[in-house]
Amino acid sequence: MSRSFDSVKRLKFLDPDVLCEALRHFPDDLSRGGVTLPDDPSAENMPYEAVQRMLMSGNVSDALSDLLYYVGKLGDAEGWEHVVREAKLQGLRVEERSGNHSFAGCVMRAWLADWPLNCDLLEKSFARTRLYSLTAYHYFPMDRDFRDKYMPPDEEAIRRLERELVPCLLNRLL
Repeated sequence: MSRSFDSVKRLKFLDPDVLCEALRHFPDDLSRGGVTLPDDPSAENMPYEAVQRMLMSGNVSDALSDLLYYVGKLGDAEGWEHVVREAKLQGLRVEERSGNHSFAGCVMRAWLADWPLNCDLLEKSFARTRLYSLTAYHYFPMDRDFRDKYMPPDEEAIRRLERELVPCLLNRLL
């Protein structure tokens, strides 16, 4: 769990009501960690220290660990754009970002929306961020600089890749 929300300060980036709602999907983790969530969560009564201890104990489910990792990675303006785009591509519903919720809270709310249909939304959104990110090779220095010619792939290019690669991968597996 050290890869995300390893401090109370980082946990407070999440809106208490959204954090509680998400954590309620992991009753076994809460029970193991001895965490009791308030019925009406607020910044004042949220047991952030207990949640942080539970997360850092190393005894949490992979699903909870993954959820918080993806929220940590996608919890900014750019990440939120990827979540919204991925939801539209999958035909899923996500609520618009409101002024009272942080980006991290909105990302977590997107995961919670239409439960369990949106379960893998964050994983797919994070994968898409990797597609759109600039990369450089550390071991093979460039002899020419083409970064100014970089263009992120459009939706049609991604669909074309999927159509071409999936049959190839299936043939290799069979």
